[in-house]
Amino acid sequence: MPDAPKTIKDVAAKAGVSIAAVSKVLHGSGTTVRVGTQTAERIQKAAKDLNYRPNRHARSLRLNRSYTVGLIFHGIDNLSKQLFKVHVLDGVHDAVIPAGYDVILLHDLSRGPGYSQFVDGDRFDGLIWARLSSFEQFSGIVQQVKSPMVALSTPSRPGLPLVPKLCCNNRQGMDLLIDHLWKLGHRQYAYLTESYLAEMMEPMDREEGFCEAVGRRGGDFEIVRFNDAASEVYRWMEQGRYPGAVIGWNEDTAGYVLESALKLGIQVPNEISVAGFDSTWYCDTTSPRLTSVRQPILQMATDAAAILLALIEGEAAPVLERSYPCTLDCRESTAEVNPRFI
Repeated sequence: MPDAPKTIKDVAAKAGVSIAAVSKVLHGSGTTVRVGTQTAERIQKAAKDLNYRPNRHARSLRLNRSYTVGLIFHGIDNLSKQLFKVHVLDGVHDAVIPAGYDVILLHDLSRGPGYSQFVDGDRFDGLIWARLSSFEQFSGIVQQVKSPMVALSTPSRPGLPLVPKLCCNNRQGMDLLIDHLWKLGHRQYAYLTESYLAEMMEPMDREEGFCEAVGRRGGDFEIVRFNDAASEVYRWMEQGRYPGAVIGWNEDTAGYVLESALKLGIQVPNEISVAGFDSTWYCDTTSPRLTSVRQPILQMATDAAAILLALIEGEAAPVLERSYPCTLDCRESTAEVNPRFI
């Protein structure tokens, strides 16, 4: 028969200290209790020797916490093709699990009824909201959310609520990509995006960065919007309207271009160059491998979680806005412009 789980009383007896001292060291409770360094080390050793595991349920009741954070996305289906979200989840997980918290992945319900159950109650100690939609949505959510909140992949703009906002520098990243393509001789560009992104702040920021980067250099461009890129990119390319350089707003969209080109017999990069944004390991699985702007997704997500944990503990946010520089991963999907497009 297995041994019964060890209790805080067992740790106190083994370490030769009071239960209050153990609670102070292992649980962070008891503001009036002072424990010296050597005593704290003895308590930690005793807990390790006994394989002590705190009762999370009792701790939650005592501190009025759920020890759960919510990670909210707009659309969490088909994660196998949206590795940006997988990397965000990994980064958040790596930060909150060692701190004793669980993370629950949620679908953004802010466009419909019923989402208040996630933001008004006691289910979560804090929320990380990834890729918030419009300015109005952001402002409305912040007014309703009672728990600490961090906005990830949310660029800074005048008038936004004062909650921590972390985002890659989309404009700088897009400028890197256009500079690369411009040096290859490309002067005609298409930027592929989806209609539902028109109100979302980060996709808008990235699109504006594309327009600025091409316009500043004097190139020609068009913005192509799809209701469903997965099914519509092929028909667009089949019409032969594509220019010499095609850029997907993210790596998934660029991947649809590569898949469509293969089906249509269009050679990449000999006939057209294709590039995307995010640069997860997905880009090394495409044929040819996809040139893409890399944003530090894991670092951003880990930082967002660390900031949220600080807020949960009642500390001031170490930053309210942070922009992360991007880099460019040049792979085999881009090359010098085809004479057809000169």
